[in-house]
Amino acid sequence: MEKRPAPNYQLPENRIALSPLKNKGEAKLLCWKDGAISHHTFNDLLNLIPQDALLVLNDTRVVPARLNFTKATGASIEVFCLTPAEGISISQAMMMEDGLAYDCMVGNLKKWKIGEGLVNRSQGIELTATLLGREGKIAKVLFEWNPPQLSWAQILHAFGTVP
Repeated sequence: MEKRPAPNYQLPENRIALSPLKNKGEAKLLCWKDGAISHHTFNDLLNLIPQDALLVLNDTRVVPARLNFTKATGASIEVFCLTPAEGISISQAMMMEDGLAYDCMVGNLKKWKIGEGLVNRSQGIELTATLLGREGKIAKVLFEWNPPQLSWAQILHAFGTVP
């Protein structure tokens, strides 16, 4: 039996759901079989996979963990949040209020000095990122925001983009 590569499917940005349906079984599902694509919903999933198949569930979520800042000089600094610093779990970090430190990858890191704070304002919220240190390609960044009673999840929702 000849194996054919899966087609390269380009999904337009305006077709990407930003929130789940109330009835998740009605979510759209594309099925590729024998070189043809057919349209279904997730309610059809059990009828589409063979009985002896192994179904693996990926129960992860994509976090809008890319944050953009612009220095007074005009330099663009892109901060990609990897993991909370000091052993805090991601679920704990999402509930944090006022501020927290994160290990990050930083685009244009050479233009950002240790101790320098960058500010981004949106929707009546002010987010400050201060570079605390570097260890190889990983930077430790302190994030603080105002109003401080917002959670880190709310801050990411307001300022972040999906990587």
